[in-house]
Amino acid sequence: MALFLRGLRIAGAALGAAVVIFVMARFVWHHTRREAPIIAEKLGAKRQSPRRTGQQAAPIAPVAVTVDLASFSPSRGDANDGTKENVHLPRRLLRVSFRLPLGMEPGEYEIRLQDSAGTVIIDKRAQGRIDNGITSVDIDIDFARRRFAA
Repeated sequence: MALFLRGLRIAGAALGAAVVIFVMARFVWHHTRREAPIIAEKLGAKRQSPRRTGQQAAPIAPVAVTVDLASFSPSRGDANDGTKENVHLPRRLLRVSFRLPLGMEPGEYEIRLQDSAGTVIIDKRAQGRIDNGITSVDIDIDFARRRFAA
């Protein structure tokens, strides 16, 4: 009788293991089959460009940069030795605030930016304003989309 009970336990354990494996396999198969299209749709939505869907891309906020031009103004008695100082701006969408030398009046200013070869990159008119005794001119420049000669 003990041998019969032992065989019954082994058969029950094997049957229980087979049921657990079957249930797990069915759960995994059913779960991945239902979720796979949703994951693919999510990945496809991320990869679509806004132009294809008819939506516009969210605007990117410009990076604020201040250029102090007071240091470029010669002081009384300074001799100009012919050396030019350069300002290097990153290749991004910028909101540049040019701080003008002391004594400059508010009004309309023409802003002209040139590369190191002397080619005019930007030629804009902008309104200068005084804030705490400092005259500044603010303009937005998109260097991210501009192509420059190497």
